[in-house]
Amino acid sequence: MLEQLKHVYAIDLVCDPDVRPFYAKTGLIPYHSMIARRRENIV
Repeated sequence: MLEQLKHVYAIDLVCDPDVRPFYAKTGLIPYHSMIARRRENIV
């Protein structure tokens, strides 16, 4: 994925804390973010 997106300025990946070590091995760094989930829009 990272190779295919190497031309992109920023890649944001949302993941659970327990898999952060996996992504850290690829060079990604932990970062805090905020999200919204609107379950009523799930069809």
